[in-house]
Amino acid sequence: CGLATGIGGGAKDSGSSSCWAACEGPDGTRSTATRLNCPPGCPVFDIDAVKKAAKSEFAAKLDGFDAADLVVCEGKEGEALRAGQAVADLKGGRDEDNPLLIYAPKPGERLEWPAW
Repeated sequence: CGLATGIGGGAKDSGSSSCWAACEGPDGTRSTATRLNCPPGCPVFDIDAVKKAAKSEFAAKLDGFDAADLVVCEGKEGEALRAGQAVADLKGGRDEDNPLLIYAPKPGERLEWPAW
């Protein structure tokens, strides 16, 4: 995966309002992990909300990609997570050493898993 996120905070419904994330590029370089907060207007902090927060936080790396096109995984070998998966239910993303990873599709390619 490309971005990594971790859990923190305590939002209602999902049990968390923030997580740790990192963005990994097609060449394997990974950004420094950073805390992502649940975007305003999102009723729960799920993978869909992580994608929206990542799009904002990693704007330069993810320029040209819609949040919906991003793939979020728990660890490098993890499977793509469903958009409705609650962040609070994940093992990854709880700290900066084990962030969720977020990937974008290669330019000109249709998004499939694996992303690259």
